[in-house]
Amino acid sequence: MNRPALPLFGVVGTAVLGLLVFVTVSVAVPMYASSRDSVDKLWQALASEVADHTAREALRFLEPALPFVDTTSAALRDGALDPEDDAAVLAWLEIAIDANPQFTWTSFGRSDGTFLAMYKWPDGETEVLRQTHRTVIDSEEISEVFGGQMPRAHFADFQRDNSGMWHSIPTTMTHYDPRLRPWYQSALEAAQGEGVWQEPYIFLSRMQPGVAYAKRVTGSDGAVLGVVAAEFEASPLSHFVKGLQLGQ
Repeated sequence: MNRPALPLFGVVGTAVLGLLVFVTVSVAVPMYASSRDSVDKLWQALASEVADHTAREALRFLEPALPFVDTTSAALRDGALDPEDDAAVLAWLEIAIDANPQFTWTSFGRSDGTFLAMYKWPDGETEVLRQTHRTVIDSEEISEVFGGQMPRAHFADFQRDNSGMWHSIPTTMTHYDPRLRPWYQSALEAAQGEGVWQEPYIFLSRMQPGVAYAKRVTGSDGAVLGVVAAEFEASPLSHFVKGLQLGQ
């Protein structure tokens, strides 16, 4: 008994379709794997580039701390800036913080416990410049501090208005000794003539985290005169990084 013959069109069509599927799969699968590998490599390269760019820009944000601290410590060491002249030191710190808007603080902690600083304080949507001047009034202050007792001291805080005039404001800091703070201690432990970056710590002024670059100032007789520092709260740095233009 003869079987019915299969339609030629159906046989050829099925064969062609099968061949197309085979060729498509044979070509598409390697292409997909290759494309996925290329995209992965491209993404890794892009992510690395973005990370490197962000790191470079963040370092550029912090960079001005080094010349400020180095120049100030040299001026104090060599006598070009008298470390005992509080008004002159404060005027210098004011110039420095005006010239470097990324700084939150410019400060000098003297070895006797006196603390001189300029700092930017948030005031609504703007920032105002303030200064704090802590003077020691205890004759045995050093032994009291390192004996575990907080010395008596006087704080004077001022705020600068739009005309450049300074006005006394209520004291925002009550118990503070620069010699007990991380930035001061780190500078004392650093090698002679070397500045040091202090790892993130909490600023007592507003209880915000931040970093500092500090350097010990030593007189010609080898005695420690104090420590100079430039400090950055984390919030301005975060806003800076957030605003970076990283491309498409």
